[in-house]
Amino acid sequence: MNRHAWMLLVAAFAFGACRTPETDKSAESSADADAASRSTGTLVTVKTLPGTFVWLEPTFEHEFPEAEGAAYMDQQGQMFMPDTLLARTGQPVHFRSSEDVLHNVRVIRSDQTPIFNVATPPFGAYTHTFDRPGLYDVSCDIHTAMRATIYISSTPYVATSDAHGRFTFENVVPGTYRLFGFEEGRRVEKTVDVAGERVELQIP
Repeated sequence: MNRHAWMLLVAAFAFGACRTPETDKSAESSADADAASRSTGTLVTVKTLPGTFVWLEPTFEHEFPEAEGAAYMDQQGQMFMPDTLLARTGQPVHFRSSEDVLHNVRVIRSDQTPIFNVATPPFGAYTHTFDRPGLYDVSCDIHTAMRATIYISSTPYVATSDAHGRFTFENVVPGTYRLFGFEEGRRVEKTVDVAGERVELQIP
């Protein structure tokens, strides 16, 4: 190979090695569109029976804002108040007694996994932070008529339907969700797609 041909070969190799690869514009556009859809909220209206406990759990990964403050469940008049509590994963739940009576708080997840069982002396308190979403049964062994339910959600999309069996979730992140309903011990669930400006759902 003569000197001129060798120099051309070296120049061609250097040009190929140093050339900036072309960006996949279609991939970038798809990623941008997906990010935009995630940041645009959808108004979700649900129709069901009055007093139904309803929540949405995403089937996709998304970091939702943390809940502000703590949630509270009181023991007063030998009752848990409220008897249904909505809270978030990572949110402190304060269990307290507001009467001069010895109680305890036993919490069991719906799959029968024991979570804790602690005594709450008169005007005492105990704090627990749940790290797993789901339904939890609450009871007092000393006063067996005392019962309550806690639902822990990983999202802010949790509510109880009004007297007309309706409620709305605002600014729902688009995607596929499991829609759960819980009313008087009966639980229903279905897969739903949330997209666009408004979605209307019904249970069952």
